[in-house]
Amino acid sequence: MTDVVEQELVERAKSGDVAAFEELIVSEQSRLYSFALGMAGGNHADAADVLQEAFIKAFLNIKRFRGESSFGTWLWRIVRNEFLNYRKNLATRPLAAGENNHGEMEDVSAHRDVTEETILEERRRRLLETIALLPPKYREVLVMIDLREQEYGETAQMLGISMSALKTRLLRAREKLSLLIRKKRHHFL
Repeated sequence: MTDVVEQELVERAKSGDVAAFEELIVSEQSRLYSFALGMAGGNHADAADVLQEAFIKAFLNIKRFRGESSFGTWLWRIVRNEFLNYRKNLATRPLAAGENNHGEMEDVSAHRDVTEETILEERRRRLLETIALLPPKYREVLVMIDLREQEYGETAQMLGISMSALKTRLLRAREKLSLLIRKKRHHFL
């Protein structure tokens, strides 16, 4: 979407045009869902809840959008803040060993004769759960840079930090993740 088209849609949305707002959302939805899913440790329900709340807040506050950034960046900030609020309100705890996202204990022995693809998917899920244990400022840089393969410059701009601060945060995030993985290496074997 070009800047001109985006500006036109934003102005229409500010005037109450729901279709224009939906068009703005659709252009960003997959990128934002990917981010929310990574921040939620792979929990689709949490990611969907966060996006739904964020989109409602964005619609209710579209008149406050000043155009100092792109609509996508503004919306991303709402999703990010909504995720942080959601996690606080949920008062979640880290998953116990062998526990899945639904609070149920997994039958590890039932997974021994599965295909390689299923094993890789399980490892990916556990990696996302491990990333979810990190503080949000580290989690978000890992999700944006390592999982979504977003550009460093764009990420620094979205987070409102310098490039050197981003690189430092990413380094610390990777170190913390590496430490967590070493502690939980039995999950990845």
